[in-house]
Amino acid sequence: MGQAFGVGEFSQEVSVLCADETRVGDLLLWWRGLLESDDSSDGPFAPYRIHEPGTTGGLIPWGTTRSADRFFWQVTDGAVDAWPVLAMQVDTQGGTVTR
Repeated sequence: MGQAFGVGEFSQEVSVLCADETRVGDLLLWWRGLLESDDSSDGPFAPYRIHEPGTTGGLIPWGTTRSADRFFWQVTDGAVDAWPVLAMQVDTQGGTVTR
């Protein structure tokens, strides 16, 4: 995967999730929670799904913003460091999601 970036925040806006269950921004806790709430209908991640370990495809969360936007890696058959990044913008006032 090349280099790894730890937990952090950019410009007090984008927070990078970490691998530490004692922290608020724990990647595994976020991922598990998203897996539990994901379904096969036209939910908030459609047409994508949250990645299930052992499968190909789906999304893995890696970051958030103060305005509730989320960033994901899209799991593909390719090399990990070539996975596309997807953003999900949440309009908290209108309840809409833009991908």
